[in-house]
Amino acid sequence: MNTIPIKVKTPLVPADDDNGSAMSSDFFADDRSAVTTLFGHWQQLTRQANLALLQQQLPAARVGYQQALQAAIQLQAQPPLQDPHLAAFVISLHNLADLAMLEEKPAEARSLLGRAYRELWELCSAISTAMRAPAVLQIILPHLQLCRRELALFCHHFGPDAVSTKLLQLPWPEASH
Repeated sequence: MNTIPIKVKTPLVPADDDNGSAMSSDFFADDRSAVTTLFGHWQQLTRQANLALLQQQLPAARVGYQQALQAAIQLQAQPPLQDPHLAAFVISLHNLADLAMLEEKPAEARSLLGRAYRELWELCSAISTAMRAPAVLQIILPHLQLCRRELALFCHHFGPDAVSTKLLQLPWPEASH
């Protein structure tokens, strides 16, 4: 069995998201408070799963990482798109991929890495085609690049499948705007 060293990804510390906008109404403040709470929940779930993983409680780690992924998906759906929320999504999928490798499930790990790349590629492509929003693309592109690199490295070490080969052949979305 080929093994890869485990890289426990830790939850991010939320950055100050004040971009100088005048969003001071109670409605927006409540939304930001709920998003902050959800981000904190994602961090807590990820920390608990990391601890379970370090204690070699793989089933508990899987449940925690899956719950963290669900929280990250909810975060990503909250406008506006923010870097920490996109990072939470990527980290959650990569944590599950790392766990799959520990469980000797390389096909599952490849699928999870491919999902991260595919979903970001689709998001980036939709934005670059429809809105031509360079600020939003600047948030997505570094994560997309990381996901592509991780998928390519995985395929180099453990072999590609038809889906990952197709994904790695996709054109870079930045070129479409």
